[in-house]
Amino acid sequence: MRKIFAIAIGSLSLLGYSARTGSAERALGELTLTTTSKIWVDGTSNVKAFTCTAARIEANVDARPNTNPATAVKSASLAIPVNALDCKNATMNEHMKKALKMGANPQIKWRMTSYAVEGSSVVMKGFLTIAGKE
Repeated sequence: MRKIFAIAIGSLSLLGYSARTGSAERALGELTLTTTSKIWVDGTSNVKAFTCTAARIEANVDARPNTNPATAVKSASLAIPVNALDCKNATMNEHMKKALKMGANPQIKWRMTSYAVEGSSVVMKGFLTIAGKE
């Protein structure tokens, strides 16, 4: 198997975060991912291209309620159990688990290093750890 990963973290929406554009007011309650949140892995093998989706995403956000949005979030992280990746093919699922060294590294992890509020959007930067490598 050759290089197989292009991780796409798209459409991660948080419930419990309400914001009014142009206002510094923010109501932070329990933050959970919505059902439209998605993480997937696109890749190729020596046989064919594939897409694997994460059936489960664990998110942790430490945020302070009623504070300036630019400083409200203290930390954020995501964890995707490797066992929860589904490639819609049992053989590919096993190859994926082996490639990600699931026995020693049961999760794909991401942790935020910084974020910035840009209008009504938030841009987050961080480190991704996959198969034990950051």
